[in-house]
Amino acid sequence: MRTTIASGPASGCRRNEPPDPLRANYGKEKWNNHTALVPVGQLKDGKSPYGIYDLAGNVWEWVSDWYDPDYYTTSPPQNPKGPENGKYRVLRGGSWDLAPEHLRSTRRDFNLPLSPSYESPSYQNFNSGFRCARNPVLTPSGGTAYSGEPTPLLPVPADYADKHMPAGWWTDPNVIEEGGQIYSQEGCRSCHKDGKPVKSGGGLRDPKNTRRFSDSYWFWRVAEGVPKTTMKAWKSFLSEEQIWKVIAFMHQFSHGGKPSEHTDYKP
Repeated sequence: MRTTIASGPASGCRRNEPPDPLRANYGKEKWNNHTALVPVGQLKDGKSPYGIYDLAGNVWEWVSDWYDPDYYTTSPPQNPKGPENGKYRVLRGGSWDLAPEHLRSTRRDFNLPLSPSYESPSYQNFNSGFRCARNPVLTPSGGTAYSGEPTPLLPVPADYADKHMPAGWWTDPNVIEEGGQIYSQEGCRSCHKDGKPVKSGGGLRDPKNTRRFSDSYWFWRVAEGVPKTTMKAWKSFLSEEQIWKVIAFMHQFSHGGKPSEHTDYKP
């Protein structure tokens, strides 16, 4: 897990609208033994466009960016990464005890890492914290394997729209056995494992993911690979028949390790 969050323009308040207590926790005067804070995820109206809660208010969040007061005069216009080095780290989001103008996504404070001083995150105070984040496991959909609202699937390209699992192959034991052999020999196991409940595997053990894949969609993703992941284009290594056999084998992962028709498909 990483103690960083994105420091871009998404905030817990809607664009060009002032904050209110249903969207963010701010403007309180007394700490009163933690009661000034709001439980994480409670302010649903303050959720960012990306589904992230509590980016505004509650406590300042320590982010990965180095602080430079003049950085944005020369930074890239889109998705600036921050300076390459510096002395201070950026704080964003404002906190429970501040006025609403401190909640603006453009507002930055800063602190000094690895120091017991007041300016350091190691100094314990009532209005600063950090957000734990993790790198997502990308699925054949290009979405994420952890829980939450699934990423919408891309439309199947016309070249693959008419690709369908041969009749009877979802549950054919010979097809599945051959698919398992290909799966093992070609290195698929290195990413997707063996269908056991482990963290890796591209979300293929979760029926909430696999039921969204049409057979043509699944074939397309295996054949062409998934950009920005380790999922390569298998069409260069496998025939169409071999790809279908591997899909039939992997389909068992989300069905208790047993052959199953893909009747749970729900677009």
